[in-house]
Amino acid sequence: SGEPQPKKMKNSQAAPTPLERAKDWVKKKNCQAPKLPTSYNQELLHRKMACTIVQKYLQGVQAKALGKDGKFSLVGCSGMKGIGKTAMLVHSARCLVPEGATALYLTFNGGGAHKEEFLKSLQCQEGHKDYAAAFGHMLLAACGVDSCLARQLEFEDCLDVYRSLRGLSAEAFVVVFVDEIGDLEEMESTATLTALMRRMDKYPGQLAFVFAHIRQDILDKCATKSAREVTALHLPALQLDDWKKVVGINWQKAAKEHAQIQQLLLACSGHPRSLVDGLPAALVEVPNLLTNPDESSLVSAMDVIMNKCKFNEFDTKFMADIVPQWFDFVDKIDTGTLARDGVLLKVNGETAAQEVELLHPLILLRWARKMCEDHSIPHHLQQAYAADAMVGPDAEKKMENIMYHYEALLKKCVESKEFTLMAFYCSRHIGKKFLNMTVKAHLPRQLSLVHKVDNFQNIKEVLHYLKQGFIVVSQAHSEVGIEYLSPFVCVDTEDLIVAAVQCKFVQASCAWADMKSKMEKATKDLKEEKVRFFPVFYTSVDQNTIHSDTFSDGVYFTESDLFTFTKKLGILRLHVMKLGAKLQEKYPWLKQAV
Repeated sequence: SGEPQPKKMKNSQAAPTPLERAKDWVKKKNCQAPKLPTSYNQELLHRKMACTIVQKYLQGVQAKALGKDGKFSLVGCSGMKGIGKTAMLVHSARCLVPEGATALYLTFNGGGAHKEEFLKSLQCQEGHKDYAAAFGHMLLAACGVDSCLARQLEFEDCLDVYRSLRGLSAEAFVVVFVDEIGDLEEMESTATLTALMRRMDKYPGQLAFVFAHIRQDILDKCATKSAREVTALHLPALQLDDWKKVVGINWQKAAKEHAQIQQLLLACSGHPRSLVDGLPAALVEVPNLLTNPDESSLVSAMDVIMNKCKFNEFDTKFMADIVPQWFDFVDKIDTGTLARDGVLLKVNGETAAQEVELLHPLILLRWARKMCEDHSIPHHLQQAYAADAMVGPDAEKKMENIMYHYEALLKKCVESKEFTLMAFYCSRHIGKKFLNMTVKAHLPRQLSLVHKVDNFQNIKEVLHYLKQGFIVVSQAHSEVGIEYLSPFVCVDTEDLIVAAVQCKFVQASCAWADMKSKMEKATKDLKEEKVRFFPVFYTSVDQNTIHSDTFSDGVYFTESDLFTFTKKLGILRLHVMKLGAKLQEKYPWLKQAV
């Protein structure tokens, strides 16, 4: 054609591959591998069993000990926010990886987690999404590699770049601790878990993953879907008295001097972040908290703790939906739902029988204080807590205040529903004729479902309020043998039926015959008015059983029955100060909480 042709270069070299360019980037930019969080240096309390499981698991992976069907089991710790999942993973990364292994920690929570890079990587992918590759891109972003360059690499290449950065061989054992994977949408977290575990199966002895997810059911679902076993590290709360190890002598002194401080500590219920981060922060923000814990100081302190625990997302609407379901004994809430929402706290026990599941009491307590002037449920919840703050080791009065406000709360939560008296009074000691007696609660349209009268002598006035659905309490406290009257409506006959309630919280034993005699005298006017009634005795009797003849006429509570009945309120001062050895034998942590 006569046009000059470009000269061919001799010994030309092919352009560097994306992998080569990524490794070159790491060298030139002096990139650094992501470091472990520095804010988790405190002692890891009561996680010995979980640590043993992680350590043995990683040793097995290093030894290429594949599980069922040639697949490694999925290991993950779960539990509510602030329960210690991150602390567990960081401790494992520091102390539990086998000799010769390299630990890597990545989290999907917070700006430093590079979660956005993970999501952008998925958005940039066309067609089938490669979740493992997106995780690899997130890893390189955490190392400081250019995003556009990283996104050209497969997962294996990303791991190769990381190994190069750390000066590791291609076969070096890398253990990746993946935190807060539950911050992803459910589909994304499940797909990522599955993709990463497949890579682990592909490279036995070279790669391992340990996950943390707020929801154990997602970990279970992922393992089941990929036909592999799951090893759960569900983290319960710490011991109730672990606050003594965390916050020190000033809090101990204040707890002895101020009932409200003891109540606040019990409301923390061994929740690690409440103790480790929340309480010290509260003391900084509210300097007079331990010396003058007035209402304003306590509310401010709870707000600080809630903020530190990231409980602020549990707003008033969320709680207004959840709390009635929590106390509803007719259509009982699936605790798995609460676990998924991150509000279910498991109080630790040495055995499964000693564990108690709670809707985090601090969240309950703060919500009740915030909303007590607006709705009946938080009003009576707050009143029950206020009465519990008055409990003393010797004083018996104020005990009934807890019980009638709790009864009012329960009734409001099952308003318009039918239920048996046995379902309401969940005692093991209830007369047979009450087992299947179906009733309902007809309630007044008022904030308080409790009405106080001067005394019970004006039976016409008392019946007037009972028929409206009020729990009627005598302010005179002069009616020997009865504390208050609690009304129900019999479903079959529409008749009024009244619980005549007596509270005995002083002696470790009761003279039942004497109590019955006093009850009969106190209810004489109800008999004359032909009102159906039955006795209810709330006691702190330190025994496991009562003879069946004793409780044939009504409902009787020992200390164990009382704890079972009221534990949905959380761990109360009533539980740790008034109930005795038999209950502490069943739940040793109650004794530790004193």
